[in-house]
Amino acid sequence: MVNSLHRNRLGSSLLPSRKKKIDLILSWLVLAVSLVVLARGLTHIQIPQGPILENHHDLNWLTLVCIFGFILCPYLDLTFHRARQATTPAGAKLAFGLGFGVFFLSMIFLTLLYVGDVIGIKDMFRSKGGSFGLMGLRTWVALHIAVQSGFTWMVHLRALPKIKKSDVPIWIVATLLAVTMGILVWIPGLEIYNGPYAKLLTGEVIYRAFMAFYGLVFPAYVWVCMVPLGRPAPGPVPRSLIAWGTGVLIAAPMFWMGFIEGKMGWLGPGLGVVLVSRLAAGLVKYRPRFISISVS
Repeated sequence: MVNSLHRNRLGSSLLPSRKKKIDLILSWLVLAVSLVVLARGLTHIQIPQGPILENHHDLNWLTLVCIFGFILCPYLDLTFHRARQATTPAGAKLAFGLGFGVFFLSMIFLTLLYVGDVIGIKDMFRSKGGSFGLMGLRTWVALHIAVQSGFTWMVHLRALPKIKKSDVPIWIVATLLAVTMGILVWIPGLEIYNGPYAKLLTGEVIYRAFMAFYGLVFPAYVWVCMVPLGRPAPGPVPRSLIAWGTGVLIAAPMFWMGFIEGKMGWLGPGLGVVLVSRLAAGLVKYRPRFISISVS
C-alpha cells in the first residue's frame, strides 16, 4: 500500500506527456545552437593565458573540491530527478554518461574559447582576445548564452512545485540581489576587485562567489544531512543542520582564499572542515517513525 501511494505521488508530480515532448524538442534545438557556436569558435581557436599559479600542486585541492561538488550537487537538482524517473536504469547510465562526458564537457570547452573575449573587454591581463572577437561575443556567444539560460530557467521552473504565497518574499529577495549584483558590475570604480592577493573583474568575483554554493553550501548539505554512511542519513534535524551551518561558516573564508584570492592550498583545509562536520551530525540517533494503520 505504501509503495502504491509512493508511485501515485511520483506519477502525479511528472509533467504531462505533451510538455515532455516540447521540452525534448527544445533541448535538442538548444544543443544544436550551442554546437553551431562551438563549431564557429573552433575555426579560430584562441585561448588566453590567465594568471600563473604559484604552485601547480594547488590544482590537486581544486580538483578534489570540484569532484566533491559534482558528485553531490545533483541530488538537490529536481531536473536530474525528473530525468532519472523518465529513464530505465540502463538508459539513465547512457543519458547521464553522454550528458556529463560529452555535452556538458563540450559546453565547458566552449566557455574556454570565448573567455578571452570577455576578459579582453577590460584588458586586465592584456589578453589577446578569444576565439570569437568582440563582434562574435555580441552575436554568436550572446545567442549561446541566451538560449542556454532561457532553457535552463524553463526546465527548473517546471520541475519546481507550485509556488506558495510564503515563497514570494524569497523570490523578491533573490530578484533584488540579482539586479543589485548586475548594477555593481557597471558602477565606475567597482568594476575591478583589488584583493590582497588577486585582481579580478567584479563580475568574476560575483560569479565565483555564486559558484561557491555548488562547491561548498549545497554539497556540504548533502554530505552532512543526506548521505548514508553505514547507517541511515540523519536528515535535516536540528543537530545536523547546526553541524552543516557551522562547517560552512568555518570553511567559507578558506574557500574565499582559494577561489577569489587564488590561494588554492586553502581549499584542502576547507574541504576537511566540511568532511569532519559530518561526524557531529552522525551523533544523532536515527529513530524511524512508523505509521500505524488499523485494518477493519
